[in-house]
Amino acid sequence: AVWDAIYQAQHAFDGVFANYPVRWVAWLLRHMLFPWGYPYVVPSDELGHEVARLLITPSATRDRLTACCHLPTNAEEPVGALEWALSATLEAEPVEARIREAQKVGRFANDPRANVRDIAEAALAAGVITPTEHVLLQRRNLLRDHVIQVDDFESLYSASPHC
Repeated sequence: AVWDAIYQAQHAFDGVFANYPVRWVAWLLRHMLFPWGYPYVVPSDELGHEVARLLITPSATRDRLTACCHLPTNAEEPVGALEWALSATLEAEPVEARIREAQKVGRFANDPRANVRDIAEAALAAGVITPTEHVLLQRRNLLRDHVIQVDDFESLYSASPHC
């Protein structure tokens, strides 16, 4: 976030220099503030992934950020559901990696309509994962679905003649 903020400030200065009415003053200011050019570039995707990994995996960084937050243990509460889904997703990552490797080498039929549940069933049938790992994936899928499920207000929109 800090890297992005510094980049945005640098970019804003560039806009000021480009629109400064006295060109030689703009040139002088630019070379005084950035004598070796613009040092900051857009933050890389790798940096974004690294920051995201710090926030979603159990770590000292995540503990510091959530120290003053109430983290419910009940999966029916929204934040609790997120925590449970995160935990299940992290547990399932090695299993998912094995399934992806099996997909790459062509162990499953290529069905473009297949979803994660179909692929998990195919992986179980092909012996790529064990029944215990399949149960883990099912649990992760249920928790994930609970987190991403949205309310449906279709009846409100279809009842109004003005929409």
